[in-house]
Amino acid sequence: MVRNFFIGGDMAVNRVGFGAMRLAANGFRGPARDPETGRAVLRRAVGLGINLIDTAAFYCSSDKTVRANMLIREALHPYPSDLLIATKVGHVFNPVLSHRTASGVLTDKDLAELA
Repeated sequence: MVRNFFIGGDMAVNRVGFGAMRLAANGFRGPARDPETGRAVLRRAVGLGINLIDTAAFYCSSDKTVRANMLIREALHPYPSDLLIATKVGHVFNPVLSHRTASGVLTDKDLAELA
């Protein structure tokens, strides 16, 4: 895989990354997917040379039993030294699945899930 981008001037990132949005559910929200399949997909992606994974704490099944961040940690921790995990915060869902913007403590929660 050809490495085309540098993050911070020194971390090489491959042209193709992996988006974790559909690991936990088939769509943004929905019934839980099989967690072992998700972990296998992650291991395979990294094995093929993917070294950038995009994730978020709100990438989860509608019942929150399967969470992308947890699958990433379970499948890949301890992380390879060249793996970059990009996360984001900003949405908090209420029981009717509408959302409001949030910030601050969610960053710490995201990092704790991935640690």
